[in-house]
Amino acid sequence: MSTAATPANSSAPLVIRWEPEDETDEFYVYMHFMELQVLTTNQTRQFNTTMNGELWFGNYSPQYMSVHTVYGLSGFSGKEIKFSLERTENSTLPLIMNAIEIYKVKQFNQSDTFQGDGSP
Repeated sequence: MSTAATPANSSAPLVIRWEPEDETDEFYVYMHFMELQVLTTNQTRQFNTTMNGELWFGNYSPQYMSVHTVYGLSGFSGKEIKFSLERTENSTLPLIMNAIEIYKVKQFNQSDTFQGDGSP
């Protein structure tokens, strides 16, 4: 969390996208944010995040040295999954992302435990 990614062009969005092998594959995404510098009164870092073009969370400003994790309550699936972080008009600084975790749901066709477990 001591480093952060920013877009090469400070006004450009930061885009994370992938095309699953199977569009029914389900993914869970966790994005972690933390402001690394003390902002002056005339500095603002604020951005919106969309998932496949729809607002996922908006007008977000990371807090100094306080980790905040953003995640969906359900998984994502589709032909393409695309997250775009875009700086708001009010922002004087580029957006940042400290970390991202992406998990693919794995379906098990058999029970995880022996059927006789827990029986008297």
